[in-house]
Amino acid sequence: GRCLANREPVLLVGDTGCGKTTVCQIFAVLLRKRLNIISCHAHTETADIIGGLRPVRHADDERTSPDRTSEKMDLQPERAADENAESPATKGLFEWVDGPLTRAMRCGEFVLLDEISLAEDAVLERLNSVLEPSRRLTLAERVGSDASAGGGGQGAEEVSAHADFRLLATMNPGGDFGKRELSPALRSRFTEIWVPALVERADLEMVVTSALFNTAQADQPDVSVLVTPMLDFADWFQTAVASGGGAREEHGGLTLSLRDILTWANFVRVAVDRGVSPWEAFGHGAALVALDGLGLGTGLSQAAALETKAAASDVLLALIPDVETRMAVAARISGPPPGFASGSAPAPLVH
Repeated sequence: GRCLANREPVLLVGDTGCGKTTVCQIFAVLLRKRLNIISCHAHTETADIIGGLRPVRHADDERTSPDRTSEKMDLQPERAADENAESPATKGLFEWVDGPLTRAMRCGEFVLLDEISLAEDAVLERLNSVLEPSRRLTLAERVGSDASAGGGGQGAEEVSAHADFRLLATMNPGGDFGKRELSPALRSRFTEIWVPALVERADLEMVVTSALFNTAQADQPDVSVLVTPMLDFADWFQTAVASGGGAREEHGGLTLSLRDILTWANFVRVAVDRGVSPWEAFGHGAALVALDGLGLGTGLSQAAALETKAAASDVLLALIPDVETRMAVAARISGPPPGFASGSAPAPLVH
């Protein structure tokens, strides 16, 4: 809050699912400001952030439309000349379109660069001037973009930020699996805040209970009994699988974050609302968020994935008190992890 009050750019650093993006959304709601979220990735380009040249919409239609041509012929010569000077046919096929950052600087909105460290340094370096106290952005790409035919180009535009403009960013720690650090020049311009993960058991129980409870259905079965086994399984997964005995890279960066647990809780809530028993939804939800993807993008060998899934399935099934439900869930989650064939050849499709 102090950073926003003093117009300081904020960089929130924390593990996945610790609430970095949610905090930014809450502040935007409290301050009644529009929040423009830009999800950064390896292929993010400068034009995705500040804007670029785009084809003029309906330019060809206006240039070749018979109705439009006959309409201009009926106009007085002076009016026709003025309209031709402003038409897309004479201005060109491309026009400048502001990106979310440029638009927010003009209008006084908030911008959130989510997972900023995933973008290339060459793209992020364009933000250096925006992060300075002057908060200015030079649109060098716009030189001559608004020039009319034969009229010459215009100089680069310099945008000064509105007084209400704020820039926020989030990223995971650089030492996290598959992540990297920001350049020192860019990172030093932010006010960096560490967002700790939610680790207290009482806090986790409160969050999961809130996600499980469905106020829309009055006669909903009691799902509060699932909170403790869900957190017990998450603790075991983090200790025995995600940490990997101190070598997280050996397990491909496997983790069960709070975001995954909330996805599990939301699945249980929807499934129970549609008539599935709570414990059966508990087992299938765990398979959805933790077991079904063990063989995809984790770097685990087939033997390691099968061994990990078998161990996790045993722990999960042991938490289900009802024998009949346990047997039903076991029959559904006992298959091999995705990405590994269970036989020598795939079964033919039956139409």
